[in-house]
Amino acid sequence: HEVAAYHYLAKNKGSRKLSIIIVGGGVPKNYSLQPEPYLSQICGIDAGGYDMDVQICDAHIQNGALSSCTASEAHTWGKTSAECVKKSQYVFADVTATFPFIVHALLQEEIKRQPRNLLDYREEALTLLDKALRKKRFTDYKK
Repeated sequence: HEVAAYHYLAKNKGSRKLSIIIVGGGVPKNYSLQPEPYLSQICGIDAGGYDMDVQICDAHIQNGALSSCTASEAHTWGKTSAECVKKSQYVFADVTATFPFIVHALLQEEIKRQPRNLLDYREEALTLLDKALRKKRFTDYKK
């Protein structure tokens, strides 16, 4: 519920855009993509999927690897938006070979920005989602 609350907060406040960088596959990849199906299919709240994703994984669909789900496949499950499919990149590479370069690039002084602590938004995120859930239940009850 808490991870979905952060997702919902990002989609309903500020720029209303949400991106994700997925490093590797398997359970962590699946878990990071679960907030949208939870919100839409379990809670009945349309929050919209990720607007952009970058995936770095060496799993290829040809060998039956389940970790090879692309943004277009994730869109069929409601995990990413249609716009995300156009803006996403899937990098077929070993994470241990590529991730150090990404970290190095992100730590360059020219692009550094003030870090934000996600936990600072915890109460706001949970309150916003709980409010939306109460509103949804009330609306459904009135029908």
